[in-house]
Amino acid sequence: MAGAALSGILFDFMFWMFGFLRMGTTGLTAQAVGEKNEKESIFILVRSISLACFFGAMILIFSPWIREIGFQILEGSSEVKMAGISYFDARIPGSIAVLCNYVFTGWFLGRGKSSVVLIATVVGNGINVILDVWFIFKLGWEAYGAGLATSISQFGMLLIFIFLFL
Repeated sequence: MAGAALSGILFDFMFWMFGFLRMGTTGLTAQAVGEKNEKESIFILVRSISLACFFGAMILIFSPWIREIGFQILEGSSEVKMAGISYFDARIPGSIAVLCNYVFTGWFLGRGKSSVVLIATVVGNGINVILDVWFIFKLGWEAYGAGLATSISQFGMLLIFIFLFL
């Protein structure tokens, strides 16, 4: 548990640096919707998703160095660090989904459709809880299972957003 918490600090710091994807998308989308410019609203979504995919890919490419530097800075016993690295390795593939979810959250909020965000968030969290129980308690995957459950749930949330967009 401590390893997942240690790695969680690293993910919180890393992902929050990209909070502008949600906040910027919300404001720009709200302006386009206010102007009744549907075409611009879609362009904003496409540009923001493109940025999210680019930054997510960069996170994946640089993840070995992010992990190395991050766990040098964060302090913990060797067992805690090993569990944290296991969690990190399982969760990092979901980076693109996390950033795309930021964009969709901002886009739907900018359109005044907070119920869509609520639905996607509840479903994503539900997937995470179910997979956590299965991976950790049934399969005994511990920190790796928690990270994998979170990564998969982020992709599940992204699929919900895409489905509700279409």
